[in-house]
Amino acid sequence: MNATQKLLNTKMQTLPFYNFLSMLLSEQKISSKKVSQVVISSQEFKTLLRSDIVKKERALNGGWNYVLKKQAEFEKYFKTKFPTPLIKPESAASKYRSTALSVKEQKCERCGYSKYPEILVVHHTDRNRKNGVKENLELLCPNCHEEEHFLNSDGRFTNKLIKTPT
Repeated sequence: MNATQKLLNTKMQTLPFYNFLSMLLSEQKISSKKVSQVVISSQEFKTLLRSDIVKKERALNGGWNYVLKKQAEFEKYFKTKFPTPLIKPESAASKYRSTALSVKEQKCERCGYSKYPEILVVHHTDRNRKNGVKENLELLCPNCHEEEHFLNSDGRFTNKLIKTPT
């Protein structure tokens, strides 16, 4: 079994990996700084690097780049792994969510929760939902997200009286 066949037989189908593949397909080269630790530590990513489709090369700044070497084989691999998109590209929410998931580790940035990464939510630190730049996005578990808005009396907690026990 060759490296391409091994790639097609692996089972990982996560959003960060999907985002990595999409970005690589569109840009042909990605800095290792843009790839989340979840992707880098995955078995499928390691298998992809062992193939001759994608290669890790030294960048001019001393870091690493992941470079697409065989476009046609990569496109076949990508379409086989993800026959339908995992996100709806027209949705603003899915754009900032996919941005956050592709550049951040899949765990709550406050408490470290990571048991079910699917339930993590994206919090806009400046409270502006239209500002989807990665520096403005924070992955939080639902509890930390609710607590953030509760303590700041914003979001669904705006103008609510907070009763403290006596």
